[in-house]
Amino acid sequence: MMNTVNRNRMRCSVKQFALILLPSLAVVSGCHSMVQEPRAAAGRYVITSGPLEIQVGDLGVDAVLWRDRCVFGDSFEHRSPVIEPQLITDQWQTLARVEESRSQMLEQTAERVRFTTCGSMAEVAGPGRWRFEQEWTVEAAGRLTLLYRLHEDVAPGKPLRHNRVMFLVDRKEVLAAATEHRADTPGNPVTMVERGGKEVATTFGAGEASTSQPAAVRLPFAGRMISLRLSENATWLQTWNAGWRQAVNVEFPAPKPAVECQVDISISELAGVGGPLTVQRLETRPAPWLAEPIPALPKPAAPLRFVQCTPSINQWHDADKLNPDETRKMATALARHFDVAELFVAYADWQYAKGWDTDPAARQVADRIAAKAQEWIDIGHQCGLNLALSLDFGGGEPGTGTSETRRLPQFQAERFAPDTGEFVKTKDQFDWANAKAREFAYQAWFAVAAKIKGVDFLFFNEPLYRLRPWYQAPFFSEAALGDFRAYCRDPRARFPAKPYACPTPRTDNSATLADWRRWEDWVADVYVRQIAIQCRAVADANRDNPRYQGAIWFQNVNWVGSDFGTDLDRICAISGVRYVVCEYCTSAASPHWRKFRYFAAKHGRFVGSFVNIGHYDAKSPGAVKYDGTVVAFEAACRMGVDENAAMVALYPADSFYPWSPAYNQERVNTWDKVMTEYLHKASE
Repeated sequence: MMNTVNRNRMRCSVKQFALILLPSLAVVSGCHSMVQEPRAAAGRYVITSGPLEIQVGDLGVDAVLWRDRCVFGDSFEHRSPVIEPQLITDQWQTLARVEESRSQMLEQTAERVRFTTCGSMAEVAGPGRWRFEQEWTVEAAGRLTLLYRLHEDVAPGKPLRHNRVMFLVDRKEVLAAATEHRADTPGNPVTMVERGGKEVATTFGAGEASTSQPAAVRLPFAGRMISLRLSENATWLQTWNAGWRQAVNVEFPAPKPAVECQVDISISELAGVGGPLTVQRLETRPAPWLAEPIPALPKPAAPLRFVQCTPSINQWHDADKLNPDETRKMATALARHFDVAELFVAYADWQYAKGWDTDPAARQVADRIAAKAQEWIDIGHQCGLNLALSLDFGGGEPGTGTSETRRLPQFQAERFAPDTGEFVKTKDQFDWANAKAREFAYQAWFAVAAKIKGVDFLFFNEPLYRLRPWYQAPFFSEAALGDFRAYCRDPRARFPAKPYACPTPRTDNSATLADWRRWEDWVADVYVRQIAIQCRAVADANRDNPRYQGAIWFQNVNWVGSDFGTDLDRICAISGVRYVVCEYCTSAASPHWRKFRYFAAKHGRFVGSFVNIGHYDAKSPGAVKYDGTVVAFEAACRMGVDENAAMVALYPADSFYPWSPAYNQERVNTWDKVMTEYLHKASE
């Protein structure tokens, strides 16, 4: 049920709403006078009520968590904001993007917190301009109310087909349990309520899980239900499973010139919700790449065209059974289009932990894997192709991967069980916070690298830690605690824990936001030491290899930051890292691209761009699906060329094999055309 204030506001006419908006919002400095209050504070906040936590940033709501599980949010990607206004044109293309946005805290009591996010949106390559406001009210009783206003200042060049608000939800809550969640993963039961009271029972993401007469939807969460109730002007509701993202999409009328709508969210069924509300301000981490000048990239002296995913070399898949003629066929095809290929030694079990000196069978397994990698390197070089040794994907790391760690109980990481206070060994996760484990890791990586001669690069394929929820991070062993205390220079330091967790001697239930930040910084330090050890081991094994050029650190831009232990500043400072590749970023204006450029320049590293020619899809020919247009693909390729990227990386290699069902002649020709310009530009 709507509270009285918001119910009255819903009666405002469109004309009245247009009058109360500011006449200009070219640079957002606050919200309109209707919600402005004295001493309104801008910034990032954490609102808590028992186990409920709402994180607020300048783009709006960054996460809604209960016992650190995502009510709204994505534990896999940590995308923000998690409740997002979207303007869509024909063929479901994005019509506009947010230009400016700012959040302000307006009211703080134990019973109610009110904040607002205001901003402007601009049409992509068009004249359209809009202003928006999200006014949020959080009540201690377990209710969140969103009052959303949108005003069109300048009409767009393309039609606005869908004015919607996306509520991001976690795949772990709305989809059936699965090793890998996909678009066809069955959804959990949901109930949609249509206007007039009709209830429709369905499953999340199913074909019938939408309605043009929406009144409410009830979603599963933690064995209970949460609900979203919509204002009467809602025109459509959909539960959406795209595999890579899950959301509830709610549509409202287009602004003519303004529209106002409301969503009431009830989470009162969740245990522990209902206590007094508290608000803490978060200090924003410095982001110098957003404001400081970044020198233009110099024209690369030796630009590199890089391709991912040659056939995986391991003892289970068929790729390691390729004969030399088949390997030469692949290397020859790739060398026509690329300078460097990822040598994908994935899902392998090197059996180093068994002890090669005492177990001849284990040594033979390692020798066979190394021999196949060596065959690829030798033939690749004969064909004019450089190879980047990729060891860290699919749990196949020597000495530290999944199979290896299961043999090493003394080096297994530990997680925390907050309900019981137990510390549980993770049998397939290596304890990189353990000093003795790190020594062992160096020996294993060196031993494997020494078996493979003439490699050109080391390749890191998206290594990261997941710190949400915090208690599942593999950093709670006694050895890790000692490392944490050494990092903090405090012999009594304990790991931070949330108040709802069972107290233990290793954890601190009264941890402050500063304590949590210190823990995140320590995890980032552990990560850097891990990458540095792996770089050093491979470099030491290649001291007599004149071809070896260092490491390529390749990372999804959505997985760079404190939530994943990946501090780009520290990573670029690692002496063994030579290239950093900005994966899934095709816009030179993106803050992600600026961030990679900034820290690469600061530490003297080369920066690489990235483009998908297609993406993995098991049901498509050759397991590669092609989305978007060739024009868009060409623009993505050209971004790296225009920016003078030292490397342009592409995924996947399958698209370039003429005999493969995944082969795409038109896109291959497009790549070659742009890359010819890339190489010519460097030679001028």
